[in-house]
Amino acid sequence: MKRKARHDLILLRNKILSEAHRRIEAITDTLYRVNCRRKDTTSGKIYALMALIRLRHSINAASLLIKRGHQIETLPIFRLIFEQVAWAYSIHTLNDGSLFDILPTKCINKFKEIIEGSGYMYGKLSEMAHLKPNFVFEYLKIGEPDPTIDVIIPDKAKSVSFAVNLLFSVALIGMVGEFIDKKYARKFRYLHLTNSEIGINREIARRIVNYEAKIDKLNAVAFSKSKH
Repeated sequence: MKRKARHDLILLRNKILSEAHRRIEAITDTLYRVNCRRKDTTSGKIYALMALIRLRHSINAASLLIKRGHQIETLPIFRLIFEQVAWAYSIHTLNDGSLFDILPTKCINKFKEIIEGSGYMYGKLSEMAHLKPNFVFEYLKIGEPDPTIDVIIPDKAKSVSFAVNLLFSVALIGMVGEFIDKKYARKFRYLHLTNSEIGINREIARRIVNYEAKIDKLNAVAFSKSKH
């Protein structure tokens, strides 16, 4: 049962990564066409879209690390993506050189306008990316009975939750890209926008939640402690 559950986790991880790749390619293609097409654009919008387009490479790099089971190495990349998306949102309406004075790390508060809890998410990402002491047992273990210290071997089955993080990052890129071009959008695939609400599209949000539920169910079997 455990072996099958771990195998199923890896299959699920690969499925999520494939979906993330398809989505980021489609998003990048759309953003590129938007950047070239609009005549009423601002310099801020151009640089914002360029930043979002470049994030495809960050997504691909994180995906490669996840496939290898190197989860911790993805954390600085996720933090970079979060900062760049927040920066793109913050500067897209500007039309002068002041946009170059705005640091990505200072854009998180403004990002709260469209992503509830973004401050908390960014704080957790920073805490993990900097490998704070309370995170040390995610990658080190104390040997028993001898107190030797070993690096934990990457576990591909445990990397599936990071695949979901990657899909969420893709959704953020798509959401901000659609918000920047909302005047011309025919349909929102990542943005939920009404007169009173703004956030991630509910369809992709539900998809992420469903993946998380499947992971929890498989984890309960794959990593359950054996009864003696």
